[in-house]
Amino acid sequence: VSVTYTGVGSAGVTTFTQINPTSAGTLPAGYTILGGTIAYDISTTASVTPPILVCLTAPQGISLADFDRIRVLHGENGLLVDRTVLAPDTPAPNYGSRTACARVSSLSPFVLALAPSGGPTPTPTPVADPVEGDVVDANGGSGGGGGILANDVSVIRQFALGSVAPVSTPNQFQRADINGVCGDGAINAADVTVVRLFLLGVQQPGPACGPTGPAVVRSNSPEVVGRIIRAVNITTSAGQTVTVPFQLDSQGDEASASFTANWNPAVLTYVSSAVGSGVPTGTNLGVNISQTAAGRLGVLLDATNTYAAGTRQILTITFTVAANAGVGTYPVTFSSIPTAQSVSNAQGALLATTYEAGNIVIGVTAAGVTVSGRVTNANGQGVRGSIVVITDQSGNRRSATTGSFGFYSFDDVEVGQSYIIGVTSKRYRFSSRVVNVTDSINDVDFVGLE
Repeated sequence: VSVTYTGVGSAGVTTFTQINPTSAGTLPAGYTILGGTIAYDISTTASVTPPILVCLTAPQGISLADFDRIRVLHGENGLLVDRTVLAPDTPAPNYGSRTACARVSSLSPFVLALAPSGGPTPTPTPVADPVEGDVVDANGGSGGGGGILANDVSVIRQFALGSVAPVSTPNQFQRADINGVCGDGAINAADVTVVRLFLLGVQQPGPACGPTGPAVVRSNSPEVVGRIIRAVNITTSAGQTVTVPFQLDSQGDEASASFTANWNPAVLTYVSSAVGSGVPTGTNLGVNISQTAAGRLGVLLDATNTYAAGTRQILTITFTVAANAGVGTYPVTFSSIPTAQSVSNAQGALLATTYEAGNIVIGVTAAGVTVSGRVTNANGQGVRGSIVVITDQSGNRRSATTGSFGFYSFDDVEVGQSYIIGVTSKRYRFSSRVVNVTDSINDVDFVGLE
């Protein structure tokens, strides 16, 4: 004999007591007790969720003809009721293992019996109405069961991120779409907020009653005032690592947010993401990285506490910039694929929000180029021991001394600036030069006059 529970709320002990089948209840008309007195009174101290699957094993030597009539009866109010699982439902009776199972909503006596030839169809076990937020059972099955647990929150987060899609049979969409009255035809940050409240016991779930599939995606309200999520502009250079902050201009009532960030994947490669410094306590960050190679990252920041009013950093995303990236401006934008744009308050109501794109500005390499040349006299001979001075736009000066053949060099010169380069010598006079540095230069030469 075996018992399988749909869900277990709290652990306990399940007891199997073999009993006389005649004490279990009144047989249905035409049924007979199977020889071998296979009957058990089953009970448990655990808190469990129906339906419950109970399987019994027929005695060895049973004929195929008798096994085709085998039934599992369940004691209910003094009567034995046929609750056998038959094909095409599963698990149907199996002659190879000699097992037959019943699906029931409670535990009590169970008896193995034979139905009359061409006997009646077993009485179906009532199935509980689907509950808001209860999307998976203890084994991850899509039928739910066991109430609202941490695994339900985890799966609804994945639905909101677009990492996985709800199954249609049994319908998970309806049980996951829980914000508002009977849902709103979308699974987003608001639904994650509400299921967290269910798990914490702050709100109580009701029967699932909303749409069984997505409705038309709604655009942001044109009356949005002040609530903005933006990508912050930032400057970097080719071959570097850059971290882009994302901000929320909070009105003080936001709890959760979701969106998709987009970028040019030929220039930027996703490295990592992190919760920003301004999020509420208890904020969870979920990301959908399945489309980062195409330049899309799904983001979900869910909480049951609210943001403080003002401009708050909510997220950072780190990229590497391609070594061959051209100088230019590369936008970071927002969309709803794979993760829909949404913002909700702590009660799960959606809040209209504006999304503002930002730019990653890639300039020339920040440092590391070389500026060099030669100091000679009018006859082309190198002038040894001359002092060459380079001065940047801020007045910072560096100096180098020419060698035997008059050569000098400055390393790690920052590009994007203009420099004044001058030479002093005991014997020769030199005119200063203004040089605009965009890359390494090796021909900033000087010819001295006596």
